[in-house]
Amino acid sequence: MGSWNDIKKIEEELKGALGEFDWTGVSEVCNQLEARIASTAQAFPLDAASRILQSLRRKRRFGEMKQIAEALDQSGQGGAEVMRQYSQGLIDSGELGPARRILEAIAANGDSPEKERYEAVGLLGRLYKQLYVNAKRPGDARQQQNLRTSLDWYWKGYQMNPAKNLWHAINVVALTARANRDGISAERFPDDSDLARIILKSAQGSEDPWTRAIRMEAHVALQEWPEAYNEALLYVGDDPDSSIDAFELASTLRQIEELWGLTSQNDDQARLLNVLRTELARRIGGEVVLSVKDIGARRQANFDGEGRIPLEWWRKGLDRCDSIARIKTTSGKKVGSGFLVDPAFFLGPDSGVTSPVLLTNWHVVSKDGTVPGSVAPELGCAHFEASGQTVALDKIIGHNEALDACLVSLAPMEKVLACCPLRPPPPVKYETKRRVYVIGYPGEGDLSFSIHDSYWLGMNQTLFHYRTPTEPGSSGSPVFDQDHWMVVALHHAGGKKVPRLNGTGTYEANEGISIEAIQQAISLNRHG
Repeated sequence: MGSWNDIKKIEEELKGALGEFDWTGVSEVCNQLEARIASTAQAFPLDAASRILQSLRRKRRFGEMKQIAEALDQSGQGGAEVMRQYSQGLIDSGELGPARRILEAIAANGDSPEKERYEAVGLLGRLYKQLYVNAKRPGDARQQQNLRTSLDWYWKGYQMNPAKNLWHAINVVALTARANRDGISAERFPDDSDLARIILKSAQGSEDPWTRAIRMEAHVALQEWPEAYNEALLYVGDDPDSSIDAFELASTLRQIEELWGLTSQNDDQARLLNVLRTELARRIGGEVVLSVKDIGARRQANFDGEGRIPLEWWRKGLDRCDSIARIKTTSGKKVGSGFLVDPAFFLGPDSGVTSPVLLTNWHVVSKDGTVPGSVAPELGCAHFEASGQTVALDKIIGHNEALDACLVSLAPMEKVLACCPLRPPPPVKYETKRRVYVIGYPGEGDLSFSIHDSYWLGMNQTLFHYRTPTEPGSSGSPVFDQDHWMVVALHHAGGKKVPRLNGTGTYEANEGISIEAIQQAISLNRHG
């Protein structure tokens, strides 16, 4: 028959995996829980179900969130809160149709708890808002109706309880402002600036994190940038164990970017965006994507209040961006990443090469482009986004295919850039969960910091394993140490089932090649 006398253990295992961004571990816990819900006669306690769904939502694990909610629903436990949480996972997975039907049923059911009806009405506003934003067709009559429908739902939610439902009201402000910018009539609703002032008055004195986010957005509506920035600092400075985590931060950032249209091209807006983006990446175990404007703004920023990250540490990391390039073909195809290094470290002081050279993977740059997906030097270039330079690749001056490493000289630079400092990796006590950081060009995206979920997993004389998040395109990126932003490895691969370096079995890991191993191998190739 089975029972649920080990719920506390299940929740602790899930919390531990989520806290360490161990997505494989999260999936394993959820798979086991799904199977037990289906096979256990005793109903799963709804208070525990609520906590588990909330924990998954906070870390934006929408797939697992849907998985558990579906299992609960199929076992006859699909109450209003479970189904509302399920609809949240559907919305954030892009499954808007099924989510709409669930939410409409909750909102129309007079037996639904008041809180769940408030939430359902607000999520219906979110759903139609997302339809409008995603379409990017403000002139289309159907999309204009989606915007007005979103306004109707949010306004209804606000009127249901004006004292409690300020988040509905701030969405009315954002949507009416967006309607005005897009030339869409929203005259049935209050003036956005007037309602923003009403919200600020109603929200005075509260230290609730959500209320801080609402006040921040109201100040954005009024273009009161210093006040908005201060509220953002207080909002992200909330304790990580409290109600604000990746889900809430992603929602706030999405609203600021998608609905208000804030960009890094404006200094005031860039400061605000930087606070939210950095903290989101810290909470989710992901990347901080930086435009050239972002890099300049961060170098000049006052980081007091952003907490946990010292200013000089950030600035040193930002300085490394100058040395990191996206490697492309001359026709513009993106191949990978690379970074400037001192040739003497690898070739010795008497090599005759004095200018900085590029270190990357052999599967990114190879002789005659013989490795599939790589580029031949004569057909490639290096774009240094942070300094705005594009430099032609010259020739391969050292390589080791077994270690997937390649040193490439460059055509003369218009502005000579600094090299990334190199050092062999120091001894590591893994139980201290030391971190490493990667800067590169993942996927088709811009220059990115991968600074979270960054634990060292293991190393030997050649390989270096870590859980820093990367994507295709990150190949050839530098792997930096925790304290001084010195390169300890060359990133080259990753996978779901990488053989463990310490122990048996596999784990989800990324793999880099030790700088010391590359140095020794290239030296042997030259002098062996």
